[in-house]
Amino acid sequence: MQSAKRSESDWQGLVSEFLVCKRKLESKKEALLILSKELDTCQQERDQYKLMANQLRERHQGLKKKYRELIDGDPSLPPEKRNQVNLAQLLRDSRERVKKLTEEVKELTQRLTEAQGDNKLLRMTITRQRLGDEEVGVRHFPAHEREGLVRQLERAGLQMEEMEHNMKALTDELQDVKAERTVFREKADRLNVELNHILGNREARIIDVDALCMENKYLHQRFSQLQEEVNLLKSNIMKYKTALERRKTLAYTGNQTAVLSPESSQPNKSRRCCWKSRAAACRPRLSPSPTSSPWPRLCWRPSTRRTWSSSTRGTPTGSLETESQIWKGSLRPWRCQDYGVFQ
Repeated sequence: MQSAKRSESDWQGLVSEFLVCKRKLESKKEALLILSKELDTCQQERDQYKLMANQLRERHQGLKKKYRELIDGDPSLPPEKRNQVNLAQLLRDSRERVKKLTEEVKELTQRLTEAQGDNKLLRMTITRQRLGDEEVGVRHFPAHEREGLVRQLERAGLQMEEMEHNMKALTDELQDVKAERTVFREKADRLNVELNHILGNREARIIDVDALCMENKYLHQRFSQLQEEVNLLKSNIMKYKTALERRKTLAYTGNQTAVLSPESSQPNKSRRCCWKSRAAACRPRLSPSPTSSPWPRLCWRPSTRRTWSSSTRGTPTGSLETESQIWKGSLRPWRCQDYGVFQ
């Protein structure tokens, strides 16, 4: 019983395989028939194209002959009539050519539509052969999806061609850039060698022109910065100088504004006489020392002198103050009496 069941199951499997193979064989037969028909149509088209090419050659030769005849013209006719005849013939020929060309365009459009239909049929047959079942092929690949896939494939092919052209152009540009780089590198090496030869021909140290240019730029920038700093320092020094001069002038004018008494304003003979002796006493104190600089060394020892007030008008107040106390008050211009001459 088991062997009988197995034989029946095997027989059914073989029958199903036979049916599948039969369907495949039929589909392949149909495909072969379609391909043979297409081959016949292609051969016919080839023959037609050959005939058309021969006809076009004959037309071309005939037109050449006509053109030469028109250019030469009849010698019996006058030149004006020759020109008129030639123009009329040219217009007729051009109109005939236009008509023929329009007919050829129509025929070519019809052939193009037929070729597109044949391509669609071929694609359908190819998909059916791949899947083995017509219904499955129809389910998985409907007409609009097939058209979209074909368009995508065509676009992808065009994009691939464009990318290949771009890649070739880029490779050519890269080779040109490499060649230019080698040329510039050799030129830089030669310039470095020449510059080294000019500057002393030191074999140990090869000077780089680019490095020198960069260093020169950096030094120029640094020099400009230093110039700006010097100008700022000069302006600051001038400001300080003007401030010091103003302060000195203010101190000097404050000391000179003190009102003198009439007795002190009148010249006194005793004061005139003692001026020379006091000036002589002042000289050794201003003499320069041999160890110091050639400028006169001032004696800053404390000295006492009488101060005159503006309220008493020439009468001494009797107060004594040292030189250090006077100089702590304000800055004033140099005078002999401030350095201990009138003690």
